[in-house]
Amino acid sequence: MTAESVSPLCLFVDGIAIIDSAVADAERGLFGATWLVDLTLMGPAGEPGMVLDFGRLKPQVKAIVDEVFDHVLIVPEGMPGLVIEQEGACLTLRWKDAAGEGYRHQSPANAVLRVPGERVTHEGIAALIRARLETHLGGSGAELEIRVRDEPVAGATYSYCHGLEHHAGRCQRIAHGHRSRLEVWVDGRRDGVLEVDWAARWRDIYVGSRAHLVAAPDKRCRFAYDAGEGHFELDLPAARCALIDTESTVEQIAAHIATRLAAKRPGQQVLVRAFEGVGKGGIGTATAH
Repeated sequence: MTAESVSPLCLFVDGIAIIDSAVADAERGLFGATWLVDLTLMGPAGEPGMVLDFGRLKPQVKAIVDEVFDHVLIVPEGMPGLVIEQEGACLTLRWKDAAGEGYRHQSPANAVLRVPGERVTHEGIAALIRARLETHLGGSGAELEIRVRDEPVAGATYSYCHGLEHHAGRCQRIAHGHRSRLEVWVDGRRDGVLEVDWAARWRDIYVGSRAHLVAAPDKRCRFAYDAGEGHFELDLPAARCALIDTESTVEQIAAHIATRLAAKRPGQQVLVRAFEGVGKGGIGTATAH
């Protein structure tokens, strides 16, 4: 008789955490990203019949993702032409996109995550998360896999970055971002053409408040403000900016889009559902007379 082989147990959790951040990129310049984090654990059964006590692991995963990877500007240290200057707790970054347009970001150092490589990739972020989590597995013998991916979306999506001066949390950082869904309804009917058109217009956009615009030299915009964490500045091409008259909260973004679309459709009601990452967002309605 041969001994039966025992297959290892396997536990998976899709979407255990969500990352909403901005990314510095040598091709796109600056863009907003929303990523889902999936986890798989495989190993021998512990007590009571689990690979690992997930009740203890789950908050550790979320804490690491939230504290390190979420609501930051992620910068690949090997990006061609990147200039990094640090003076005390203040960090200044300069880089260019594929068109040769320049970007300058200044903030407290904790608002930036510096990662290896020339570009930020799903696989690279997953490896960094995995390395941090492995220290929490102890001698369990469990094997850990991490996957980072985009949310699957059937309709239109746009990517934007912004910063909320008056936010008490990490949203105050001048460059964090989101990849977001968009729904547009005109007189109660979904309009996919308007969704695709607006999403294309706002691909890799910075949504900035006019109150934060401190300078607008030729074809450029410079935003600056002081928040709870410190002083923030962002200088980028004007073509990559959308100015609004309010703080760039998702509620105000939805209202802004609805107002702009309604202005070209007198007498029709426009309703916009603008998402901010996964499963949350704002609703704006407008009717032009």
